[in-house]
Amino acid sequence: MTSAEWTPWIFATLGAWAVLFYCQLGDLLAERAGLRAGASEAEAGARRTTSVRVLFGAVVLFIAAVWVVDIAARLIGTTGSGSNPAVGALLLIVLAVLLAVVATTTLFAVTDAGGAGYSRLRTELARHEHSRVTRDDIARFRSELDSLDADRTTYRDGKRVPWWHFVPALVGLLAVLSLLLGAEPRWWLGLLALLLPSASIQVAIATAGVRATRLRAAATADETLRVGVVTALDLLERRAARGVPGLSDRVSRALQILREQEKK
Repeated sequence: MTSAEWTPWIFATLGAWAVLFYCQLGDLLAERAGLRAGASEAEAGARRTTSVRVLFGAVVLFIAAVWVVDIAARLIGTTGSGSNPAVGALLLIVLAVLLAVVATTTLFAVTDAGGAGYSRLRTELARHEHSRVTRDDIARFRSELDSLDADRTTYRDGKRVPWWHFVPALVGLLAVLSLLLGAEPRWWLGLLALLLPSASIQVAIATAGVRATRLRAAATADETLRVGVVTALDLLERRAARGVPGLSDRVSRALQILREQEKK
């Protein structure tokens, strides 16, 4: 292959590496933001992490959408051999569907981010602190706690560093190989051969370290919240075990009526 034939491949691999490296940086910043926000509550940290990822992903999606719209406009608006309105319209339809799917998926991801919401259950238990509770209420709270525990385990297992975090390093290596094979030897090509994959690997390692720290902090915060939930739930359960709600009031009222009748 000649140098001109290698040019499209060089630009494609360099562009792909640049996009992936940008996403890597976004992931690193998202983990750092989640670490700061999750110091007291794991749910808040996970939601912040997801929000920052969505922000960086939206930038990439916007650029891709503009590119696709430009191609579709050229296919629809030009005349002659370069015109293909059907393909241009199809591209716009596919883009609209993809944007709708991504927006819906993102909305659910941000809403569900955080795993176990012990703070929500603790708030609900606090509302019942000075009110009557039944054994059915206690059973429902216990069931919610078991569900949160299960979600917490799934959340921990599902947030390990995935293998694809090191894909940008491979793409960077492919980009450098394309440059070496498709261009005249230059000193800066050798430097680039070290820079691109090395930068991706370093960011991936840094992200893994911040993620591990965030998950440890999240585990500690979750455990603290869970202890508070269990303590509040035990107190409510002891109150519910004292008797049927309202029974003492009814007995007192009945005794009062009997005393009034005896006076008559």
